[in-house]
Amino acid sequence: RSKKDVLFLIVIDACRSPLASDRGPISRKSLSCGPGMDDTNTPFKTAIYYSCSRGKTASDGEAQDEHSPFASTLLDLKLGIFTPGLQLQTAISNVTRTLKSLAGHEQDSTSEGLDNIPSDFCIVDAPPSATIK
Repeated sequence: RSKKDVLFLIVIDACRSPLASDRGPISRKSLSCGPGMDDTNTPFKTAIYYSCSRGKTASDGEAQDEHSPFASTLLDLKLGIFTPGLQLQTAISNVTRTLKSLAGHEQDSTSEGLDNIPSDFCIVDAPPSATIK
């Protein structure tokens, strides 16, 4: 493979808000050691997918949850980024829409640089179709 064939998808599940101490008590599942993630300039063939919008807080979910709502939705094999044959841009739209629809959830995921990734790109290829003999 040549370097021109390499694509980068950076997924960041983190707050993009001011210091946690400015927001009040820190939950037992999350600690903050500095300011949240801000916008960046994405290089060619690189996309960044953030769990929340700039200036917002990302939910850690409930204590019994294995993952945050963002990570759980992102990893969902029916609509997330590892769904076989699902285009990355469609998967990201699915995750964003699902995250917005969760009851009592006000987290907006956002992306940068998706236009740097070919629109037909899938992380997991679709299984081959059955051939008729």
